[in-house]
Amino acid sequence: EKGNIVWGILYQISIRDLDKLDYYEGYPGGYNRFEIKTFNDWNETCKAICYFVVNKEKNIPLGREYWGMMIESAIYFNFPKYYVNEIKRLIHE
Repeated sequence: EKGNIVWGILYQISIRDLDKLDYYEGYPGGYNRFEIKTFNDWNETCKAICYFVVNKEKNIPLGREYWGMMIESAIYFNFPKYYVNEIKRLIHE
């Protein structure tokens, strides 16, 4: 939702890898991709690409493996505890 804070990991990738990521993320079709402004750990502004689902009603549910990876990564990269708990809550929706 607009105004929410989303934690994530920034990667620098090549155009070739972006094409592969587009395929994996279902772009175009299932997701749109947008350039967003974000901040790194040093509070520097960065440009990033973010994928947004096109139609939530047609959204394919994420599997257990995906959710597990999300939680493990959030813990490994020291995301705030409230955010890890929010990811866990979303699994049960």
